[in-house]
Amino acid sequence: MGLTFLLLFLVVIFVYGGDISNCPANLHQGTTLKAYQGHCYEFRIHRAVDFHQAEGDCKSRGGHVVAVNNMDEQNFILSTLKSFSFHGHGVWIGLTDGQVEGKWTWTSGFLLDAEEDCTIILNSDVTGHWDDIPCVKQDPLGLVHQHYPYVCEYLQETATASTDTSPTSPSA
Repeated sequence: MGLTFLLLFLVVIFVYGGDISNCPANLHQGTTLKAYQGHCYEFRIHRAVDFHQAEGDCKSRGGHVVAVNNMDEQNFILSTLKSFSFHGHGVWIGLTDGQVEGKWTWTSGFLLDAEEDCTIILNSDVTGHWDDIPCVKQDPLGLVHQHYPYVCEYLQETATASTDTSPTSPSA
């Protein structure tokens, strides 16, 4: 009985996140705000925009488009998207070479290698592969835009420093 309760508790924390009371006060304390490992995540799944608009929106509230630091964090993001019954193709993550072509950085400042300008995490792929795509993509007539929902990441106000701070990419 005790082990079952502990496992259920851990699953709930992993899928639904921890205590959001330490998230920045300017964030809406609704169902799309989750806490995990000293960070707060705002799942903006009902707002599809281009990468620059997503990053600007996150920055306006003191965060960045999410930097995926490790597989546990990626699994948290994917599990949370599934808990929302999110069926979109993907969400923006904060990986871009928009400043210098070929020099990939997270919007939070860390470096990584890839080929396009911005990156989404594929929700339509059960393993959550990443797809590097143009930050803003239009057809020649300007009628079709490439917009995706996104996840903003913020530090919790009383969070302690983590030992694993360099983002990585998932193995293919």
